[in-house]
Amino acid sequence: MDTVPNTIPVKASAKEALSLPFEHFGEFLRLCFWPMLIIWISQFVGGMLAVATERKLFYGLWWLPYGIVVVPFSISWTRLAILGIDGNAGRSWHTFGSKEFKYLSVTLAITALLFGPPAGFFYLAYSMEWAAVPLILACVVLVVEIAVGVRFTFILPAIAVDSYRGLETAWRQTRSVVLRIM
Repeated sequence: MDTVPNTIPVKASAKEALSLPFEHFGEFLRLCFWPMLIIWISQFVGGMLAVATERKLFYGLWWLPYGIVVVPFSISWTRLAILGIDGNAGRSWHTFGSKEFKYLSVTLAITALLFGPPAGFFYLAYSMEWAAVPLILACVVLVVEIAVGVRFTFILPAIAVDSYRGLETAWRQTRSVVLRIM
């Protein structure tokens, strides 16, 4: 059986990622129980407020606690996947320090940079009764930004395991792998 060198073992990686919560169920439960409960309560309260006040904005109230409690979970779970069970020694579900703040900041920056410009074009197209030019621009910009954004997919795991070395390093490390990653 011939194997292609330097390829990402997609099936093996997917199988391992899907089996992690089952293999480490206790750790999974320890890290996600309270965040999930907080998010569910936030969704319930937001829904109740939206119904009581007839303001749909309250339906989105849960995004604030979600953004805060999902970061420690994401970092802990990434550390478990990469470093093993010992990678989370001393971490709890509510750990939020400089690493978590950096992770959240980078997540928000990547999201804004990747989806802000296309969202602006989509809104412009919508406000012009779905005019073709801004709609096409939105699609083209979105595709280009996703292709460029894929080059930065390893920034968040690098932050989680304390190996982040900057944007230039992330860009260099992902050279000519965009299509394989996608």
